[in-house]
Amino acid sequence: MLHDQYVIREDALRRSQGSRSIEISGLPSPYFLQGPMMTPQGTHSASHGTPLLPSVTDGLATPPNEKSPGEKEYLSTEDEIRFMQAFINEVAVWMDLMDKEKHFSRMLPYLALESPMLLNALLACGVKQLTLVDGQSDEKALYYYDAATRELLNCLKDPDRNMAECATTAVILNVYEVMTDKPSQRMSHIAGARALIRECGWDATSPGIGAACFWVNIGMEVLSCLSFNWQTAWDPDQWGLDLEFTNWAPTPRTGGSYEGEGDGRIKVDDGDEEVWVQRIFYIVAKISNFKANIPRFQEPSPHDEQVRLQSRFNEWKRLKGLCDAWNSNCPRSMQPYAYSHKPSSTSQFPHVW
Repeated sequence: MLHDQYVIREDALRRSQGSRSIEISGLPSPYFLQGPMMTPQGTHSASHGTPLLPSVTDGLATPPNEKSPGEKEYLSTEDEIRFMQAFINEVAVWMDLMDKEKHFSRMLPYLALESPMLLNALLACGVKQLTLVDGQSDEKALYYYDAATRELLNCLKDPDRNMAECATTAVILNVYEVMTDKPSQRMSHIAGARALIRECGWDATSPGIGAACFWVNIGMEVLSCLSFNWQTAWDPDQWGLDLEFTNWAPTPRTGGSYEGEGDGRIKVDDGDEEVWVQRIFYIVAKISNFKANIPRFQEPSPHDEQVRLQSRFNEWKRLKGLCDAWNSNCPRSMQPYAYSHKPSSTSQFPHVW
């Protein structure tokens, strides 16, 4: 499993600090890779004028930038253009749900031009999306996935590795694996990416790509834990999220401000939708953990059993209060515009638009 390869000695990480780094606080330039590209073990060195990846005859690979071997100035093959468009337009959209800056759709594709490992991971996701939608062959998706995985594992053996580049690639490969693997295999891949995210020190307070990767990993973990009735491995209270909202009480909806003057004013919503998505993911994670902790056996003493039941009921009411407070305070644009109560054979919930 990939996550077994992700467990890296802390002393090796300390040696790597200061050698190559990723700028995650503001991104002053269009690129985050500082210093020359790493050459994965087992591949040809770019310094000898040969490509980092084996050549293919299928029109898969864009020739490298002549000025900086191993990098690209742009994509030039029809396949790569189509695969990257599929990633940006159909995969990165949901990856960016909790990221106001939309790093995966707006920034990562440009950064990937400097990193063959990252580029292969993005292309793999794009091909896989087309496979799921159009029923295309998995052959090209597996080619890009295998290339990115091989490069990632080789980079992790390098004490001078760019840890942030490795973590970002691992998160994207994790997305590919969730799109591909059987549900029971998801958590091991999520664990591997989470290990690298923690090695980078990323959490909800991190700037830039660090927080973006953190939230994608957290989102997939929470949804998987809901499916399998497991507790989250990363305690929601330790995510670094500002938990002031957990003290709010449900109130009548009165939010919003007004734009314009006089009778021409139009009421608009206040609030950052991405922050509200982060908050509801926190609440859902707490609910998932509550659900996973349902006692399997009763306490021997009726009194002890009653105490436990009362404690769980109090926790249930607290979680219900968090849901109600979120619902009454979130921006109006995050409320359903319409409800359809038409009976459904597949859901007990009303359809919403």
